[in-house]
Amino acid sequence: MRRKRDQLPDVIGLGIKRGILARAAQEDPPAEEFEGWLMTQALGAAASGGILAMCTEILDEYRLAALDQTFYGWLAAGAPSADTQEQTAEDNGRARAERRRGENGPPSPAAGGQPLPSPLAGES
Repeated sequence: MRRKRDQLPDVIGLGIKRGILARAAQEDPPAEEFEGWLMTQALGAAASGGILAMCTEILDEYRLAALDQTFYGWLAAGAPSADTQEQTAEDNGRARAERRRGENGPPSPAAGGQPLPSPLAGES
């Protein structure tokens, strides 16, 4: 199936954004200097158009997140996730997936269920 539009620019932009965010995490600029740090990233690049656009998007998201007290509290608490809290070392998510499969369909062979018949069974 062909996409309605070329998504390559989206992939490129997200790659640029991921790189900027990785540098921000590594360099850890102070919050009061973050906007200046982003501007330095954009203006220091040879072809800064895409980088400037992604820095602007990151700054917008940063400002929005700073205004949302619920989000800020969640981050301050270490960004806990129910998904990761459910998972234990021996479980590794497999038991949860098996429980979900049991609720939504037949169990997998790994959970003690019978394997599904091959769609090619009986064909010659």
